Amino acid sequence: MLHLNSSTIAIGQTPPQDMGGLWDTRQFQGTFPPFPNLSKVRVIVTPNFNTAWDPSKPGAAPVCIITELSAANFTAQATNTSEQGTSGPTLSLNWLAIEEVAPTATLPINVRMGLTIPQFYVPQHFPQSNEGWWQQTSPSFASPLRGEQTTVLLTPTDPFGSFKHSAAIAGTVHKPGSSGFQMAGISTDSATGACAFNYVAAAAIAGSDQPTLIVDTGEVTSAEFPPPDNGPGNNLRWFSLGIPFTRRFDAPPIVLVTASSVGLPSPPPPVVALVSHVTDDYFILNTRYTHTGSGFIQPANFFWVAIGCNAGCGQGPGKVP
Repeated sequence: MLHLNSSTIAIGQTPPQDMGGLWDTRQFQGTFPPFPNLSKVRVIVTPNFNTAWDPSKPGAAPVCIITELSAANFTAQATNTSEQGTSGPTLSLNWLAIEEVAPTATLPINVRMGLTIPQFYVPQHFPQSNEGWWQQTSPSFASPLRGEQTTVLLTPTDPFGSFKHSAAIAGTVHKPGSSGFQMAGISTDSATGACAFNYVAAAAIAGSDQPTLIVDTGEVTSAEFPPPDNGPGNNLRWFSLGIPFTRRFDAPPIVLVTASSVGLPSPPPPVVALVSHVTDDYFILNTRYTHTGSGFIQPANFFWVAIGCNAGCGQGPGKVP
């Protein structure tokens, strides 16, 4: 665990692509300055549209997994989980790569982070219009984010473990800027449920204004769990695991998670990761495959990054000045 800007961090955006139809996949590549120790590099990705949200053209809802990783680049596979296909614009992937070592050739970053409001989602097999399946919100930052090109990362969350059913939601970022962003989400679940999102908005800058933020990172390897079945309301198809932090945060941090198949024989089907019960000391990782079927299938890995307050920060969870 280090101060955020005492770590090696890179952020960026991949070139845009058309995602195709339901269950179509695309490969996205990101490149960054070489990191010192590949085994400690964590990569977080989020689908991004640089255009505003348009409910008449919602576009794709990709679920992503890191398939290849080197000290200077990565490949992510994105699978479209939206039954509406590609009625919207092309998209790219926002990405953040981090290693908990002193920075080398990377710039410090400014961040704004927090939680979106919880929203209620119905499964896509329910007879609804696009507007009924999709939910949209527009978080605003408490103060403008200074730096180059705002990069927003998302992870579904039930922060206090209080939702009756935490739905597995595919989230997308729309039109990120210095004062806030739009986001939309659609369910990949077989049951109705609620979901909020952790978000971190970052911008590279020569002089950061968040010296008190600290970061902890890790990787969960070879998580094995069954895919969801075709019936509604089956909560037994989740994999859940408690993840302790290296040491205590001053307040519950914002946690980001992305699936990975690095080091595995082949990528698993698309899997949604959701964090819950976030405390100063630990969080619970909950994951669910989006494909239907039966039996056990290949495992998945998960990168996680937690950003929060050091002792004396005093702003509470996600509250960055």
